[in-house]
Amino acid sequence: GNGMFEPVWNREHLDGVIIDVPETLSIGTRAGFYEKVGALRDMIVTHLFQVLTFVAMEPPESFTADAIGDAKDEALCALRPLDPADVVRGQYEGYRDADGVAPDSDTETFFAARAFIDNERWDGVPFFLRTGKCLKQGYSAASLSFRPPARDLFNDADVRKMNQNRLILRLGPDEGIDVSFLAKVPGPVIDLDAARMTFDYEGSFGSELIEAYERLIHDALLGDRTLFNRADGIGRSWEIIGGVLQDPPPLHTYEQGSWGPEAADALIAPRKWN
Repeated sequence: GNGMFEPVWNREHLDGVIIDVPETLSIGTRAGFYEKVGALRDMIVTHLFQVLTFVAMEPPESFTADAIGDAKDEALCALRPLDPADVVRGQYEGYRDADGVAPDSDTETFFAARAFIDNERWDGVPFFLRTGKCLKQGYSAASLSFRPPARDLFNDADVRKMNQNRLILRLGPDEGIDVSFLAKVPGPVIDLDAARMTFDYEGSFGSELIEAYERLIHDALLGDRTLFNRADGIGRSWEIIGGVLQDPPPLHTYEQGSWGPEAADALIAPRKWN
């Protein structure tokens, strides 16, 4: 619905999309649950796939729950099943020492993947998904990277190494929207550096958004299914991860408080995570 961004919301102008939900928390006392589930089942299927479908879906016919559900599921049906070769699994150091965790546990506490949507709008645009426990910072965001212009006006290798222009949807905490880009540093020479324009809900409207579970319970009481998963979408989600469940790639250990395994950086290269 935005005349500035809708025309470029496609493969012609976007280089990639990042759905990023790192967490600083460990599994705590939930080993009995987490050991059987892991990051893939706990977060990718239930959370990150849903954010992906909202970013990728075609405009719904209306704002009804059925119309939005149809648009989301259409995007999910076009999402190619994950290839184990495009997946990085990790486990933070010390996870196996927690009560209730097997000493040879193969449960992942970190999961990153490269995914593709096979339709006209997104053909060839990689979607990168990342989530994990005991990481350096906790937040939820969807980031869209724009393609560089055909002509390299500044002919600067250092500029090309920097993150591309991005539209970042901050889903929490501090919900808002950022636009990151390069700007000329004040001075007599051409010197570029990263800059950012920021919108945040609290600063603009004077109040915080209600907490996620408050919204969930409120919608359930009203019978509003707009933000809830449907059975057909859930079934398709499990089809998408089936190959990884059958043939999971090996685990990489990572240090608590880091950004996870280095293999995740190689997965997204030459791009960079947020």
